[in-house]
Amino acid sequence: KTMYKAQSPYLETDFLIKLKQKLSSNNNCQIAGLSNNDVLRLLAINHQILDSDKINTLSGGEIKRLDVIDAIFTNRDIYLLDEITSGLDKFLSRRCFDLLRKLAATKLVVMISHDVEHHDIEDNIIRLSSCEVVDGS
Repeated sequence: KTMYKAQSPYLETDFLIKLKQKLSSNNNCQIAGLSNNDVLRLLAINHQILDSDKINTLSGGEIKRLDVIDAIFTNRDIYLLDEITSGLDKFLSRRCFDLLRKLAATKLVVMISHDVEHHDIEDNIIRLSSCEVVDGS
């Protein structure tokens, strides 16, 4: 099973309803040792955001963080994430990268990013401009 998250997420009108259903079920976070509430807290998502009845009232950063949360709470073997942190400030971007790194402990996570600031958490980096594989550790 594979999940693809695009750089510009397309969220269906019932996205928030489906996400709330995932969050309301028993702890289905795909990161060992973290609860649903831990992930929401780390990505600064509160119930006011989740209870929003219209996606178009959310900011771009809120939508990106909800998209990361959706990935973390969806059980897949492979995650393909295109610019998953674009539009987030450095603090929240780092938190997303840290959570996705934990997810990568048990899943295959492939991230496409122009953000070299957090390259220290990847196992391998492939620079497409030079076709060079760089050890991320």
